[in-house]
Amino acid sequence: MVRDRGHLVPRDPYSYDVVMALQAGRDVFVDVRQARNPKQHKLLMATIHKVAATDPKGRSVDQLLRDLKIAAGMAEPVIKVHTNPRTGLPVLDPKTGEPKVTTYLVLESIAFQSMTQERFQAVFDTFISLICTQLLPGTGRDRLLAEVLETIK
Repeated sequence: MVRDRGHLVPRDPYSYDVVMALQAGRDVFVDVRQARNPKQHKLLMATIHKVAATDPKGRSVDQLLRDLKIAAGMAEPVIKVHTNPRTGLPVLDPKTGEPKVTTYLVLESIAFQSMTQERFQAVFDTFISLICTQLLPGTGRDRLLAEVLETIK
């Protein structure tokens, strides 16, 4: 959908079909969200690909993205207490007598539907800053983005 002279109008055949399937004169609820900038998302992913290609630790794109999310605070720790499937009671560590636990991180998604453009802009800025200061120290933001933009034109 796109705003045109105070109205939302279909932008593509799918949107048109959705609107035409509505009963005329009936009230509907609409969830309106501003579309994210796909070019900025592409720029971020191209930047991560560029960094992964020369990463001294040999991380893949997925591993680098994971590490950037963790460094940016986009990971929530979750603690799972191991339980006996028959009794439902916690399994105790024989050495400490404490319940056995596993801690893992749940990473926030950067998928289009998972965040607004404003939130993605903040994530983008944080990731680029982390790349320029921690992964490619001495590389300026403008230079890095200009180099990546040249590769995706």
